[in-house]
Amino acid sequence: MTANTANGAKGDGRRVTVVSAHFSGVVSRIFVNAGSEVTAGDPLVQFDDQEAHVKLESASAQLETAKELCDCAWVNSRQHPRR
Repeated sequence: MTANTANGAKGDGRRVTVVSAHFSGVVSRIFVNAGSEVTAGDPLVQFDDQEAHVKLESASAQLETAKELCDCAWVNSRQHPRR
């Protein structure tokens, strides 16, 4: 996430910060309200990661398939060397 601070935006010495993410996604939970005081490192939102998990499982399955194909190709090349 990116934070851009507008210095001196509040008369009481607090700073106003605009926060944006480097990716798009569905926010499943919000931990703060607009105008809340937060400290660096405080969680602000939680993104729904279900879609990311599905993509990870799919990519992992594709990787395993590619490894198996590679192993088969290697075994076949050892059994039938080129002359």
